[in-house]
Amino acid sequence: RPYYNLGKIAEEDGDFPLAAHYYEKAIEVNPGNPHSYYIAGSFRIRVFQITGDEKQLRPASLRLKRCIALAPGHVQARVALGFVYFELDHDSGAVDELKTVLYLDPGNVHAKELLVSNHIVPKPAEKVDFHISPPQPWKTWLIMCMLFFMAVLCIMYVYYLAME
Repeated sequence: RPYYNLGKIAEEDGDFPLAAHYYEKAIEVNPGNPHSYYIAGSFRIRVFQITGDEKQLRPASLRLKRCIALAPGHVQARVALGFVYFELDHDSGAVDELKTVLYLDPGNVHAKELLVSNHIVPKPAEKVDFHISPPQPWKTWLIMCMLFFMAVLCIMYVYYLAME
């Protein structure tokens, strides 16, 4: 959190390289936090919007993709990634991201505005295929234990039938 605050202060002062340093440091300190990636990616978008520096778009897309990999339901990151894709002329990727947003949040105004501003009529929310987070370790162990006990019960039943 302190690096985020330092980055915000540097950004407000207009010191974009220092702000980028602090936002990246926040990722280093806690690489499992999807919000840190979202903050760093959206910062790069703001720098692009202020300066017109298209070199900011690639790092923005990388940070936002990582955020989505960690938190597939992160709607704001998907909207921001859709914006980046449109700016990089990767319209199909943008549409896919924004369709996912409208599936997750059918009333999302930002996604609809992005689609309309790029001359794409937003359709009613439809089911889309997006990556779900991997199973948690305890769920895997639970499933493994259940399978083991089912196998033991089957063996016991076959043994019981053989004894009759």
